[in-house]
Amino acid sequence: MKYLSVFLVTMVLATAGGASWAQPPAAHAEDKPVLREPFTLRLRLPDGKNYEENFTRRIPYVYDNAAYMFAGESFGLKARIAHGEIAGISYSKHSAGADVELQFRQFVTKSGLPIMMLMIRNNLDKKLYMTAEISTPGDPNRYQTDIRPIAPGQADYESWARPIIELKLLQLRFNAQRSY
Repeated sequence: MKYLSVFLVTMVLATAGGASWAQPPAAHAEDKPVLREPFTLRLRLPDGKNYEENFTRRIPYVYDNAAYMFAGESFGLKARIAHGEIAGISYSKHSAGADVELQFRQFVTKSGLPIMMLMIRNNLDKKLYMTAEISTPGDPNRYQTDIRPIAPGQADYESWARPIIELKLLQLRFNAQRSY
C-alpha cells in the first residue's frame, strides 16, 4: 500500500509538471521578426556623389525591441504595454492604425545638401521618448542621440544633414530616463 501511494503521488507530480512544460508560453509578435528581402541602399552624399550598399542578408524591421530603418521606408510599430510602460514593440507593415507611425527618407535641398528626415506620429496616450543609433557612410562608429519627445496624438520629425545608412530606434518609453 505504501508503494502504491508513493507511485500515485509520483505519477501525479510528474503529470502536473509535464503539463506545464508541454505548453509553450504565450508568444508575442516580436518573438518572430519580419525580415526584409535583400536590397540595395542608395544615398546622395554631401559632395554630390552617390553611396550604394548591397544588403544581401535579410535584416529584421524590429528585433530585440529596436526598430531598424533605411531611407525610403515607412512602417508602423505596435507597442505592448505592461505596468504602464512599453514592454515590447512589433512590426506593422501598414503605419495606419499602428501605435507609432514611422517614415524615413532622404531628400536633397535646392542648394544640393542631402537631408535625412525621420517622421514620427505617436498614436499612444502618453508622451513618447526614444533613442536613435545611426551609422553613416565611411565611418565604422555608431552614434546615439535622443529623439525629441512626441506628445500623445501628435507628429514630429528629426532631421540630419548627413547621410544615414541605418537608423536604429531603441528604448521606446514613456519616461525621459534612458536605461543606458
